[in-house]
Amino acid sequence: MPKKKREKKVSEEEAKLLEELKRLMREGRRAYGGKNLKEAKKLFSKGQELTHEKGWKEDAAVFKGSILIADKKYNEAINLLTPLLEKETLHLKGHAYDRIGLALSKLGLYDKAIAYYRKALKEPSYDTPGYAWNNMGLAYKNKGDYDKAIECFQKALDTPSYDTPGDAWNNMGLAYNNKGDYDKAIEFHRKALNTTNYDTPGNAWNNMGLAYKNKGDYDKALEYYRKALDTPDYGTPGYTWYNMGLAYMYKGEFDEALEWLKKARVWYEENEPEGVEGTDVFIRGVQLRMRLQKSGLTDADEEAQKIAKLRGDLKPDDPLNRILDVYEKNTNIVSDYADKPGSDHRDVLAILKGWSSSIPIVSSVERHDGRNPAYLHNRLLY
Repeated sequence: MPKKKREKKVSEEEAKLLEELKRLMREGRRAYGGKNLKEAKKLFSKGQELTHEKGWKEDAAVFKGSILIADKKYNEAINLLTPLLEKETLHLKGHAYDRIGLALSKLGLYDKAIAYYRKALKEPSYDTPGYAWNNMGLAYKNKGDYDKAIECFQKALDTPSYDTPGDAWNNMGLAYNNKGDYDKAIEFHRKALNTTNYDTPGNAWNNMGLAYKNKGDYDKALEYYRKALDTPDYGTPGYTWYNMGLAYMYKGEFDEALEWLKKARVWYEENEPEGVEGTDVFIRGVQLRMRLQKSGLTDADEEAQKIAKLRGDLKPDDPLNRILDVYEKNTNIVSDYADKPGSDHRDVLAILKGWSSSIPIVSSVERHDGRNPAYLHNRLLY
């Protein structure tokens, strides 16, 4: 029979300090989730200072690990925090597990992250179980297990001490968006916006716009994207500029699309360099469409002309005919697959569909889940 974990005995003075450390950790995590990295690091640094003064070096390392995560040094954070888990003198063990889970999530190691969130939940002194359930839900969402994600978000909402329910409602909306249930997604984003003290309404407006875009209502999508941009202290306008570029691209207004995508690219370059490459794909695609439009051809027309001309130069028994057959078949396979609900290839197909969707291009089209660039705006973990 496993031994029941016991909470460490602390003096009244230490108990007060521990409550202050937990407050700093909670508020730092909320600031991090809202993309206010400067404030998050300030709070984590204060926690690190207090623990150093007390001589709690293991707990100081938990705050240091949180700063490393804010600086996107995920492997360094994992290497710092993992050895602490065996230390009996560690007071913030649940948070150490949670921090490791967050770093693993950021590295895309979702199964490992989920395991660490579950370990955090088993710690008797862990004071933010709602955060762990929310983060676990995001890990499941990023894995593609949307029903499990929704279950975790609901558990966060069912946690009495959970103080950011708007985040869970918003993230639940994202899970329904990924499932292709856009009306349900809109419903939950509205619940987030109607939540008292929801501190990142721009996120929900952005995501509601995304749901309308996926429904094919691009004008409505643009309306909600503008609401996101009008939100005071909205932390990630680049996400929304990018989304506006896609909406205008779908509307066939390529000049507007290019303007917003280029604006988004500048933002990504300055704030999230990992999003630049994905944005460039769409900038090049829009520029291609603009050139074809000026020439009076659609991209599909041009491709069809290329194949027709090539076939016209071949003899009936030429083996190249077979290659062209395979080529055209693969073009249709990509298009058919990308049109399936939940495939998340729709934006890429706005450029590729009917145009050069050969096997090499298929292999480069990755599942677009909002991380490169991040047009799906979840509360990005705490």
